[in-house]
Amino acid sequence: MKSLLFFIFILRVETLLFGQADTTSLPIDTVRIESTSRTFTPSLTIASKIVFKGELERNTPANLSDALSRIPGVSQLSNGNAISKPIVRGLGGSRILILYNNIRFGNQQWQDEHGLGLSQIGVGSVEIIKGPLSVVYGSESIAGVLRITDEDFISDGKSHRDLHLRFYSNTLGTLSDAGWKSNKGKTSWTIRAGADSHGDYKDGNNTRVINSRYTGIYVKSGIKWNGNRWSGNFRYHFVRNRFGFILPDINPQTTDKRYDRSFTGPNHEVYFNILSNENILALSNSVLRINLGIQSNQRMEDEGGGSVSLNMFLVSALSHVIWEKSLNTKWKLIASQQSSRERNVNWGKRILIPDANTTELNSAAVLRKTGERAIWEFGGSYLNKWINSSATGINSDGQILLKAFSIHRNARNFMVGCTWRASRWMSLKINASSGVRIPNLAELASNGLREGTYRYEVGSIQLKNEKSNNADLGMTFLFRRLKFETGLFYQIIQDFIYLQPTTDQVLGFQVFRYEQVRANLRGGEIESSLDLLGTQRLFLKSAFSMVLANQENGKPLPMIPPYRLNNAITWKIPLRNKINFTAEGSAFHWMAQKRVATNETSTPAYTLFNVNIGMEKQFERQSIQATLGSNNVLNKHYYDHLSIIRNYGIYNMGRNIVFSLAITY
Repeated sequence: MKSLLFFIFILRVETLLFGQADTTSLPIDTVRIESTSRTFTPSLTIASKIVFKGELERNTPANLSDALSRIPGVSQLSNGNAISKPIVRGLGGSRILILYNNIRFGNQQWQDEHGLGLSQIGVGSVEIIKGPLSVVYGSESIAGVLRITDEDFISDGKSHRDLHLRFYSNTLGTLSDAGWKSNKGKTSWTIRAGADSHGDYKDGNNTRVINSRYTGIYVKSGIKWNGNRWSGNFRYHFVRNRFGFILPDINPQTTDKRYDRSFTGPNHEVYFNILSNENILALSNSVLRINLGIQSNQRMEDEGGGSVSLNMFLVSALSHVIWEKSLNTKWKLIASQQSSRERNVNWGKRILIPDANTTELNSAAVLRKTGERAIWEFGGSYLNKWINSSATGINSDGQILLKAFSIHRNARNFMVGCTWRASRWMSLKINASSGVRIPNLAELASNGLREGTYRYEVGSIQLKNEKSNNADLGMTFLFRRLKFETGLFYQIIQDFIYLQPTTDQVLGFQVFRYEQVRANLRGGEIESSLDLLGTQRLFLKSAFSMVLANQENGKPLPMIPPYRLNNAITWKIPLRNKINFTAEGSAFHWMAQKRVATNETSTPAYTLFNVNIGMEKQFERQSIQATLGSNNVLNKHYYDHLSIIRNYGIYNMGRNIVFSLAITY
């Protein structure tokens, strides 16, 4: 509470000192700009933030989820240094829809020990959409949407090459990639390849966390064409990751294990293949966008015996067709049809979820009215989802482990919102929307041990759909040197699905069963950015984010991030001979999380300090960038509340010094 009061005091002082209104008007939407580019704008009235490549790389993150977790309102659920996935306003997993190059990305995200799977290599931008957007994207978007877009093609008729090297002191790790882009006439192409390799990390007590090592290989390629009325591109992405499992019975050691890259202990290996196609057709009085994709995801687990026990293969065919039609100078109709077809197959002897086919269709329409000072949006959709499984697995008594079932679920969703320029210095966003999430295969049919979490989980075919209703309010104030933003939300989720521990045991492991309850979530974010000198060179940034999440009986929901306060100061200095210098110091303070669910442990407050300095030298066609950064400068030992391994008494990573070198020519 003291930190919150201090933050509000600083904002008040900044407003008093620099509160003279700017002579320029605040745009009607300061975050997002509607355009006819290949990026479809689903809503202009819901809370969102776009993070570009430079900001993703600036704080030398361990992975893409780690980079996004620096954004107010976003956290990460982690299982060591390598395995992590984003949490938006307290919710994650299959409640966040991941879009990769405008196509739904499926990677068995229902598992806590299964990370996002995408590297920051070659990523151009990420848009974080906070709140339900089931109207446009169907199920699995009741918490938000992450729109991950690869770097764009070039169009200057030349060829560009780049090399990026990164070194991490804590793990003696490396992350390297090289890219080549070219353009000739109306055709452009790009190719990028990279790899990373990390040993076991060390916590703030200088103790090695055994088997936290990981490696990865990444390949991206694409080709784009521009016609008079038709433009489009094909992109292909290959990923091969291997991660060690951090187990409670592997004793931590003080000996240096950073040089060891072997995977003789428990580990899992993941392969992605992603082929996507985007098309924009300019019709006589409208625009038609057709996005298509094929994806495969194979996950193999070795429990430490040297052989694969769990082998799951998921293949998906996806499409999203969008038609935009201007009805007059003020009104626009956006109609869309999204479909997905997934096939899950078990090839291993250990089975968590059954073989199954899943089909989803979502038809939507949004009306958008643009006036002089306001944008209004009205949307509705109808969703259908079918899941058909087959009997899978037989135990030692000859009984079927996972029985066959078929379900069909449908839902209707709505959205209404407004972006209003209240004055030259203030804009307001308000949005109300509904969302739905159909239970996934794990929740419906699990019957087995989850490696990495050591829970024996049992699903239920009787689970109902999760139904969400959300209200969101956002305000932006722009003064001469100060930008102040706030976003507040209140969300009710009927039939919220969660894991309930029981007193039962199977094979010595505690049994967890999926149950449902009504959940209420509320909170928001406050952000400010102050140009201290008025020269766009010295900035002070602050942000506060909070989530309160309860069951209908008042008890807290599990794994909810604590309140967080971020402060950073950035100094940019242009030197002679086209040399730019940047320095940044930041402090991330997590408050104690004492509002915990039954059988969940609380975590104390802690603060992490980070420092980054960088220089960039520009030549006629070349540039060189060098960055030296340190995360957790004071080598603090701490438990992240959303870290799964804290239940084993294992701390998060200690001090990590990162050197980065990027050459473009």
